[in-house]
Amino acid sequence: MRQGGVAILLFMIILLLLGIDLLSSLPAAKPVRDSRTLDALREARDALVGRSVQDANRPGSLPCPDTNNDGVADLFHGSDCPSYIGRLPWKTLDLPDLRDASGERFWYVLSPLFRDHPSAEPINSDLRGTLAVYAPDGTTLLASSAVAVIFSPGSALGNQIRDNVAAVCPSTGTAIARNLCANNYLDQLNCPGSNCKNNASASGPFVSGPIIDSNGLTVIDDNLIAIRARDIFPAVEKRVAKALAAWLRLYYPANGNHYPHPSKYDACIGFTCLGDDSVCRGRFPAGASPSDVPFEDELALPSWFANNQWYTEIYYSAGAGSLISPGSLSSPVCNDKLTVSGIQVDAVFFTPGTPIGAIVRPSNNLSDYLEDAENRDGWGSGAN
Repeated sequence: MRQGGVAILLFMIILLLLGIDLLSSLPAAKPVRDSRTLDALREARDALVGRSVQDANRPGSLPCPDTNNDGVADLFHGSDCPSYIGRLPWKTLDLPDLRDASGERFWYVLSPLFRDHPSAEPINSDLRGTLAVYAPDGTTLLASSAVAVIFSPGSALGNQIRDNVAAVCPSTGTAIARNLCANNYLDQLNCPGSNCKNNASASGPFVSGPIIDSNGLTVIDDNLIAIRARDIFPAVEKRVAKALAAWLRLYYPANGNHYPHPSKYDACIGFTCLGDDSVCRGRFPAGASPSDVPFEDELALPSWFANNQWYTEIYYSAGAGSLISPGSLSSPVCNDKLTVSGIQVDAVFFTPGTPIGAIVRPSNNLSDYLEDAENRDGWGSGAN
């Protein structure tokens, strides 16, 4: 009986060891690693979006990439980032040292229009990114105008070498340490060629992996996540609306319980919008600040509102009875009061969201900003 018991025990141990070996080789282990990478990519994306929305001077902007792998966003050279491709500046974003399942830090590409420099193009809801991102089939477009792309580089493929030996880097055209060169981490598809997708280029176009060739070899193992304008601007517009509502609440009692006149809708793209007493609907009048309600007031409009031309984005209307001077109103439907969802109000404004489909903004066509016909009732093409 004792020998039989020992034999059974040995048999169970052998089965247990075989089970451990089988479990370690099951393909289910790969999705666990991929899930860890995806979770880290999402954490990086959320940190970039949060940083973008809360920027003090250019809400919607993003930091430069990190080119020396110290975790800190590079400082500007003149008015440009030193490079628009580099590693994710995780220290700048107050993140942990994020790594993918291969133990590599993330890489990051930024559309130059969204750099955080005061001389850059104004950042508002009209702005789109410039980065194209494709699915693993190389033909399905996932994003045509991404603001930024974050990459998990995966393991080294082909002739990628990730040591600190200096060599000419195709991405920069200069000799740098190979562990600072994007080409040793990010992959290419069909390059050179007319259908080239190049994840190691600051301008792309980019492609997500995994991609396996006809011989069963992995040719792209980069995973990526794109940030679009629509990921950023809804939250930025909430910030804009809060600031504008606070300013109007200050303006109203300071001006005899009246609101400022709008600017004519087609009179202020690229310029300061001035109030016009012949209209009751239009864009927000950026020049409407009276001396006793200055823009600098901490409860009023911050300087970034005007600097980034948010006044061109806001559709603003006031009832004729609430305007600072009646003038000779000629706008359509200048009623004494306005109606919103059946409730009478003195004034109303809309933030427009990001452009949809093929719409190009800035535009003088109100329908490019407000899709609902009731919200632009009486305006026709919007050029009033």
